[in-house]
Amino acid sequence: GYWLAEATTISGSKPKFRQMEWLLKKLACLYYATDELLADAAAFTAVAEQAVAEEMAFMLQDALVNGNGAGKPLGFLAAPCLVTVTKETGQGADTIVKANIDKIWSRMWAPSRLNSVWLINQECEPQLAALEAPAGTGGIPAYMPPGGLADAPYGSLKGRPVIAIEQAAAL
Repeated sequence: GYWLAEATTISGSKPKFRQMEWLLKKLACLYYATDELLADAAAFTAVAEQAVAEEMAFMLQDALVNGNGAGKPLGFLAAPCLVTVTKETGQGADTIVKANIDKIWSRMWAPSRLNSVWLINQECEPQLAALEAPAGTGGIPAYMPPGGLADAPYGSLKGRPVIAIEQAAAL
């Protein structure tokens, strides 16, 4: 796109492309069973399927968050596009303050806000529950816990779901 004055010409340009090679890997799970377990195939199958599904879901989620890209996906925490926000001056170690949330939110690409989520370690929940936004002589909660005013299955910050995951690092 160009902004042009009247009677000016456009200089042509070409988009730049690059060739990418996708080397696909597969995620596999090994489950050991004794002959005795295999004899009770109906019950064993249900337990094995659930255990394998849970392990594979954990491994995939962990790779998407923390993966190093070596034989597995590059997680967003290791991606070169990662945006970080520094803590406040004088802020204690291992703490969350409302200004952190506000700064993180302001760094998010605006069109992504409508379908974004906050991924946290569950150890953060007590600190989130204590956050307030000043209002008059008091404050209003910055974090809405699950089952709060919206009766949602997740807590929310800035109107977006807060999801506790095992793969998120503790403070």
